[in-house]
Amino acid sequence: MSSALKQETRKEERIACAHPVDLGNTKGVTRDISASGMYFETNASYAPGNRINLTVEFDSPGGKLRLKCDAEIA
Repeated sequence: MSSALKQETRKEERIACAHPVDLGNTKGVTRDISASGMYFETNASYAPGNRINLTVEFDSPGGKLRLKCDAEIA
């Protein structure tokens, strides 16, 4: 089924953003984030169901914040 015909199943509003993602052995960048997930792009390949660890970096008035995540590829 083409992605244009897939029905949207996300339950949370997604906010477009571009934050660095550190996946340990490779890097990436977010494209959007919600309360229940995020979409990011990287050159690495992951299969649906894979569990990964990643860190997302945010700027704040007090300096850099790093969000460490244990995630599952959907």
